[in-house]
Amino acid sequence: MGVTVDLFGECEQPAIKESQLQISLVKILQRMLRPDVLMRHIPAGGMDARTGAKLKMMGRMAGCADLEFMWVDAHGFLRVLFLELKLPGRTLTSSQEHFKRRVRPLGPYYVATTINEALETLRTYDLLQNASISTALLPKVA
Repeated sequence: MGVTVDLFGECEQPAIKESQLQISLVKILQRMLRPDVLMRHIPAGGMDARTGAKLKMMGRMAGCADLEFMWVDAHGFLRVLFLELKLPGRTLTSSQEHFKRRVRPLGPYYVATTINEALETLRTYDLLQNASISTALLPKVA
């Protein structure tokens, strides 16, 4: 999948999947996230019906944010931040909207459409170490 050029000479970025966006972000965060911050992902799909039903009985909830971050603030209080990744132009599903309404009283919920937006959100809460992003960690555009 390569970069294409339209008739006006403008580059169009190749389509990527939300999972690719998340994998790229997680690779970066493995080096940039403060060591005291817990980052986790709760798988929600891509399973057969039997496994999905079992996980639902075990407490899986539809619409969970792609990434959750937990840390203890300077006052000793547990904090949580929910981060949903969406490709530009995509919107939250009804189950994601429901999850967002449920967790907003617990902590902030953000939707990011780029790695930079996600990093800026985490910087706002001082969750990143002073580290620069290696270009080797960014998604490749062929």
